[in-house]
Amino acid sequence: VTVAKDIDPGLHWFRIRTPLGTTNIMPFDVGAFPEVSSNENSMGRAETQPESTSLPATLVGTIAVPGQVDSYQFEGRAGEELVFQVTAAPLGSMLESQLILRNEAGQELAQSGEYLNRQDAVLTYKLPQAGKYTLSVTDREKTGSADHFYRVDAGPLPYITHVFPLGVRAGESTSIAVTGVNVGDSHEVKVDAPKSAQGWTTTPLKVKNDAGWSLNTVTLVVGKDPEILEQEPNNLPSQAQTISLPITVNGHITGSTENSGAPDEDYFRFHARKGENLTIDVAAARLGSPLDSEIEVLDTKGNSIQRATLRCLNETYVTLFDKDSLLPRIRLLSTSGFHEMDYLMIGDELDQLTFISDQPDADVDLRGADDLRWAFLGTSPDVHPLNTPIYKVQILPPDAEFPPNGLPVYRLTWRNDDGGPGYGQDSRLDFVAPDDGDYVLHLKDVRGLEGKDFAYRLSLHDADPDYRLTFEPKNPNIPQGGSTFITVTANRVRGYTGPIDLSVEGLSAGMMASPATIPGSPKIGRASCR
Repeated sequence: VTVAKDIDPGLHWFRIRTPLGTTNIMPFDVGAFPEVSSNENSMGRAETQPESTSLPATLVGTIAVPGQVDSYQFEGRAGEELVFQVTAAPLGSMLESQLILRNEAGQELAQSGEYLNRQDAVLTYKLPQAGKYTLSVTDREKTGSADHFYRVDAGPLPYITHVFPLGVRAGESTSIAVTGVNVGDSHEVKVDAPKSAQGWTTTPLKVKNDAGWSLNTVTLVVGKDPEILEQEPNNLPSQAQTISLPITVNGHITGSTENSGAPDEDYFRFHARKGENLTIDVAAARLGSPLDSEIEVLDTKGNSIQRATLRCLNETYVTLFDKDSLLPRIRLLSTSGFHEMDYLMIGDELDQLTFISDQPDADVDLRGADDLRWAFLGTSPDVHPLNTPIYKVQILPPDAEFPPNGLPVYRLTWRNDDGGPGYGQDSRLDFVAPDDGDYVLHLKDVRGLEGKDFAYRLSLHDADPDYRLTFEPKNPNIPQGGSTFITVTANRVRGYTGPIDLSVEGLSAGMMASPATIPGSPKIGRASCR
């Protein structure tokens, strides 16, 4: 592979064309610095480089065996601010990287950050004195294989640690405060946002100084609603900041002296009409913030508002093995009395049963998207240990009354932790106002953590039904003179119920694709066409 000199550094994508068709698409990283490979002995254990590595450089290696540690030695100057950024996951590596920086005496000075919303580690450090230093690269789970490869960009390079606000309004210019390493004490960048925003629209941000462009590119989200800043103090329901809808609030979950030293929690007061359907969502973790948000809608006194009553009708248990919080499959001890489209309460998570195999030794399928489990009514997917009770439930209004049957009754309120597929750790809630009046929105970090970089964008606006399309196969190869089917699936993750017209644009000469329509569907569900 020969890379032209005018190619921008970063990830590029390629396929290989063969007489039988094209391959799947794969990433390829083009670096900007000299590359240094790890020096491994025949046992697969890494040794310190025999000569000091000159920085900046890109360190390249593979954690080939469990427990392996690759080490790189370099000369550092007093006061020099260094950045070590791993690129592994975007290249398909299985490595969950850990970086450790030591001085010449072997004393640990720093290691990769505590809060990671991604697999790849980043370490920044200001050297206290001149001398020899060593950077170690390993897998934090102490695993290893030929698929645990990495690239580490290292040196006194610009790197953005956080920005505020995390986004801009479409069609407007916004000053973004940038904080980072080797970017100066105070750095502001004027961002001209795209003229329109449809769905999840983003725009990139980089900074430049004498050393060149920043190693990383920050993603800003582009919104369509008016934007304001959070105003402290708003740490109690009685201090809730009054907002008018639609709105996007840019704020932080930071240390507070207003609430007796307790972790910061933000409250906002808004007005809604009875039956008004609002979408409330947080953009934070998706934009690199360490905030793991939780939101809930309260009454003006700060009390929870009941959303639904779940009456349990049948019981079974998780069997075979513990269940993670991701995959849309689970093993039931017994499927007797359970049917497809039933709702299941597993711990604090409400799921929907979509498929029961006719084989006794098989998992059942739960509603999901992109091979991730999809929970309902504001609940979030969670880990479920072996023998966790599973209940078939009936969803009833909040004030429903019924005779007891010996099984639990669940009362769900208007709250959410993780918003589901596409949202990660960010929260999302579809709120239907039960009455005319004022309501209080409560936002916090679910772990009780806080910090100056715990930024967020909180949006409240009329419900915007939407869907997400996926297709298979990802890389269709069509024989000359032949045809193939492409299956397009719509996940109606945001309540869209209308038909979806499909067409293909940009085809090569001599190729054509027939139009198709995915018919209207219930509010909750998925549909496909070929």
